[in-house]
Amino acid sequence: MKQMIVILFSCLGLVVSAQKSASHLIIDSLQSQYLKNTRKFCLYFPPQFNSQKEYPIIVATDGQLLEEGNYARVLDSLILNKRIKPFLLIGAYSDETPAEGVTVRNLEYLKPDKSNQKAQTYFNNHYQFFTKELMEEVVTKYTLKTQLPFIFYGCSNGGDFGLILYSQKEPMFNRYICLSPLSTTTEDFQYNNQAGLYVAFGDEELVFPYGINLEGLNEKMQKYRGKGVFIQPYKGGHEREKWLTFFCCVLIEQLLSL
Repeated sequence: MKQMIVILFSCLGLVVSAQKSASHLIIDSLQSQYLKNTRKFCLYFPPQFNSQKEYPIIVATDGQLLEEGNYARVLDSLILNKRIKPFLLIGAYSDETPAEGVTVRNLEYLKPDKSNQKAQTYFNNHYQFFTKELMEEVVTKYTLKTQLPFIFYGCSNGGDFGLILYSQKEPMFNRYICLSPLSTTTEDFQYNNQAGLYVAFGDEELVFPYGINLEGLNEKMQKYRGKGVFIQPYKGGHEREKWLTFFCCVLIEQLLSL
């Protein structure tokens, strides 16, 4: 990705220097007919939000990380300094309840074994919730006006979930930002020329045992580099601060630049 290393340091400075938020971050929930429970989500309104205007929209997994990780402050800085276009951000919270020896989050985000009916049910229900119900509920309730690009954002197993969505024949998002996807195998990943893909991971994540899938996945994705697939290793490991930095860099350089 052109000049990515330089921009990474530039973005990092913005992350550190971002001031008090000028936006609105709403925490809400919906009663899901697919999940059969109540699921929280957060909704970021940019500074100087105008309900009559159309905005690009980003839908993210692990919405609690957006709330806890100073995303609003950093994004405010980028928007107010005219580095990126204003946009809306929806973050669906994950369910950390133990289930089947792991958590509901794992079962909802990762591609299940065909022989595991319970895992299939968890995944399929969450798929319907995330790709249909969540967007319809939020856009209707808050009377939002949206425009392209329509962007997915996920980290760790959330990034794996994004790669599953990307690999479909008819992807529902135009662009995918998938960071540190450690559980996606080369067989699961399929190149899709209908959507853009932005992947980043730490060099420490290539180390055994976590790097078994990631190393093979990286080799396969490299074949499509420059064909709508952008890959950026960084120094470090499974780090939320690095994810936030790369997320901002992709928005600045590729997706929402002014």
